Amino acid sequence: MDRLASITAFVRVAESGGFTTAARRLDLSTSTVSDQVQALENALGVRLLNRTTRQVILTEIGREYYERCAQILHELEEADEAAGALQVTPRGQLRVYCHKGVGPFIAPVERFETVLPPGQSVAVCIPRAAGEAPARIVLSNAGGHLHIAEPAAWGSAQ
Repeated sequence: MDRLASITAFVRVAESGGFTTAARRLDLSTSTVSDQVQALENALGVRLLNRTTRQVILTEIGREYYERCAQILHELEEADEAAGALQVTPRGQLRVYCHKGVGPFIAPVERFETVLPPGQSVAVCIPRAAGEAPARIVLSNAGGHLHIAEPAAWGSAQ
């Protein structure tokens, strides 16, 4: 038994008041939804729904179980949305190392504030002639204002 699928089926049956409507919402057959709810009841060892040919009514235990399961499914949906949002928004620090000839192309940095999310930064390393230390700058977006500074520390990356 897929516990999450069975719980989802049970919650949708309870919300819709019937197996047919729940099955449509879940894009499953009515018999599949019925089987999932039955498997859940068997696993729990309790009756969650009283079924008649015309209606489905939650038992007292079913009402309690529904309230908890509905909350869990809601929190799971929120967690999924939060994870998706984290994927959409760039996070962390990006370091760009490039050949010294590329430096002039990075010059129009004023556009970074429209591309770079607030609170994020980009570290840029531009090599110079042999024997000279590379130019290093950090571009950051603080409240819609672009800040350019020399980095305090670059760690072991040179």
